[in-house]
Amino acid sequence: MTAKSQPERWSRNCGSGGVGNSGHVTDYRSGVLVANWVEDDAKAFGVPSDTILTHTTPFRGPPTSTHRLLYTSAGKTGPELLEACERHDLNRVGVKGELLTRHGRFDQPPVQCLGTTYQMTHGRVDGTDRRVQSYLWHGFKQNDLYVPHSTTGAQSMGLTTRKFQEWNAQANNDQYLTTNRVTSLPPALYTAELPGRTQTLRPLADSGMLQHPAQRPKGESRDECDKNYRQIGMRVNYRS
Repeated sequence: MTAKSQPERWSRNCGSGGVGNSGHVTDYRSGVLVANWVEDDAKAFGVPSDTILTHTTPFRGPPTSTHRLLYTSAGKTGPELLEACERHDLNRVGVKGELLTRHGRFDQPPVQCLGTTYQMTHGRVDGTDRRVQSYLWHGFKQNDLYVPHSTTGAQSMGLTTRKFQEWNAQANNDQYLTTNRVTSLPPALYTAELPGRTQTLRPLADSGMLQHPAQRPKGESRDECDKNYRQIGMRVNYRS
């Protein structure tokens, strides 16, 4: 940035009636936040100070931002003052907040769905849908951006019915239960239905009984403990 590329239009009511020099290198004064680098630029690229070889007028000293030839005691005047005081945001037309936050059909009154975080995460004990599931996760929002107000219509349950059919087809051969019906069940009910998936792996010895401390794992226990760590090298492979 040079003095030619940055026009010097900053007579800011400085001096005796203004804020004075900012001195932003050593201290801070409120009100002087107008491009402090311009002051350094004026010192670097401004008119050099008078020396004993060139001075023919009273000594002026090095130029600063607050003692330029454009300094006026009243600050900005004329067209510069009008440009600085003009408001550009009064006649700007924006988007209504109702259009940004409203969901559903605009020809119907808005509907509020109140529920706790637990109700939004887990299903009910009796196996029915979540309290807010019928409003948030049903319908065809991904197709026509329409969130239904209820699920009593004939077409509102089409997506859910198709998903249930896909989940039932994957229930037999799906080893990961993240896409199964378990996502809509409470953790306690899921544990009661499938206790084997949540119980701790019991290490067994060669005899089939529980192994004693300091014994090497055998059989299924060894395979289960080592299959994930062999590739990353965090478990020593046991040798028989």
